[in-house]
Amino acid sequence: MSVPTFVEGLTEGLRDRGYTPQARSGSVFAFSRPVDEGVTAWLHLSINRAGNILTTVGVRFDAVQEIYAPAADEANNPQRTTLFQPLSGLLWPAEGYQSWRLGQGDDEAVRQRLLRDIDRACEPWIARRQSLHAVLEGLDENESDVWSAGYLRPIVLHLLGRDAEAVAALDARVAAIAREPDYPVARTFRAFARQYRAELASPSEETPA
Repeated sequence: MSVPTFVEGLTEGLRDRGYTPQARSGSVFAFSRPVDEGVTAWLHLSINRAGNILTTVGVRFDAVQEIYAPAADEANNPQRTTLFQPLSGLLWPAEGYQSWRLGQGDDEAVRQRLLRDIDRACEPWIARRQSLHAVLEGLDENESDVWSAGYLRPIVLHLLGRDAEAVAALDARVAAIAREPDYPVARTFRAFARQYRAELASPSEETPA
């Protein structure tokens, strides 16, 4: 089965589950579905030349990303998720390492197994990550990269009205990166921390509802 044929069949299966295909980037196919107002679930699938299928599930919170993107000096990419997990990671270690690969026999069976695994692993994870409180839980479980998490934790705490904890999170991260090389990403974060800390300390700053 060719990759376009496989993806076409997979797309139909995901449409049945409420997903809409989005813009493709190279070998990465993207699908999204609304979860709540300002919250979107994403599936990103890449297929390499060997036919290996890598699937990542993520949840995007628009209110968080709108603050994060300019702070981290990034474009506000609508496909950038707040939390993410690889499908294989959601199934491991209970089921051992799982892989999905085309060209090894029955590709239709691979498609059906992938959809089944999305149903039983990705969807429950999405259901657990639909609130800002759940984002904090996800950050505690390393469901973001370490540099993004440094921004996300104080942003989420502020949006929850927990400004003292947000300031503490900023200070803790600044102290942690003081022991690391002075990379540009570190300088960008320190600039964000200074500005965001000042905003949180300002008596005129209104806490979002």
